[in-house]
Amino acid sequence: MVLLRRYRPGDLEALLRVEEESFPPGQRYSGLVFEYLLSLPGSVILLAEEGGEVIGYAAGYMEGRGVGHVASLAVRPAFRGRGVGKGLMKALEAELMARGARRLRLEVRESNMVARRLYEGLGYRVVARLPKYYGDEDGLLMVKEL
Repeated sequence: MVLLRRYRPGDLEALLRVEEESFPPGQRYSGLVFEYLLSLPGSVILLAEEGGEVIGYAAGYMEGRGVGHVASLAVRPAFRGRGVGKGLMKALEAELMARGARRLRLEVRESNMVARRLYEGLGYRVVARLPKYYGDEDGLLMVKEL
């Protein structure tokens, strides 16, 4: 059974393990990036656990008046395809709505079709192409009105 909970001090190592398994070098968030995310207004990091082991996370913050930003979503490869990412996204959206979000934004690699399908299924739509946003690849800005 998957349990969702908020980030707690001491969870950083588990978050970095998820990053290492989920993204190639150069695309991973560092401990400093997570600390920065946690310092932002209205920030929230949610963890998915199974059997006491962290298997994924979703991170977001309030970007401005009424606008929430989904900063990152990751699920360890061995646990994908079971709805963990979708559950994390729905919980993150609820947290950001509780902080006053009426619109949510996120960026995604143009080639990441799995993530794009997830976001589209949750009601996000592409509003802009972001040339070379990821350095080596274009990104897409996706928005969801709440």
